Amino acid sequence: MVFNPESVNLSALPWVTLDTVAGLPARPGIYFAIDRNGSVQYIGRSTNVQNRWKGHHRREELEKLGGVKIVYLLVDSFEMLSEIESALIAWFDPPLNIIGSPSRRTKNLASQDRLTIELKGLRHRVENYSSDPAWKQLSIAGKIRALIEIALREKMEPR
Repeated sequence: MVFNPESVNLSALPWVTLDTVAGLPARPGIYFAIDRNGSVQYIGRSTNVQNRWKGHHRREELEKLGGVKIVYLLVDSFEMLSEIESALIAWFDPPLNIIGSPSRRTKNLASQDRLTIELKGLRHRVENYSSDPAWKQLSIAGKIRALIEIALREKMEPR
């Protein structure tokens, strides 16, 4: 089964405020952290959405934004969680799903900078990171974003 992220209507899904995450269901699903302007800031998955939010690693950043709500999509198939999450992250491109600071997002770079990123040595980089447990957890899109950020950071550092 192929998941189509375009079919997700965030405004039709149930939600709780960041202050009331105890009201999230103790079921498997995908969750979206949405700011007061309606922008998706973070997307994640869990086999128990309620437990996941008891100590979420992005909570502090989201609290600073203010007015954040957690929208959730229940998923009955554990096997589909990863695929659905990856598709939604690729579709919505939330800033807090990027490794490192959201201010370094490749989306905000000028077009010519994105085009001049040198991917020479890509194979070597992938081999260097392939044994890292955090790297193994990333989706393909996440790995590509991480490699681009590393290449940009190295390009901007004085030699």
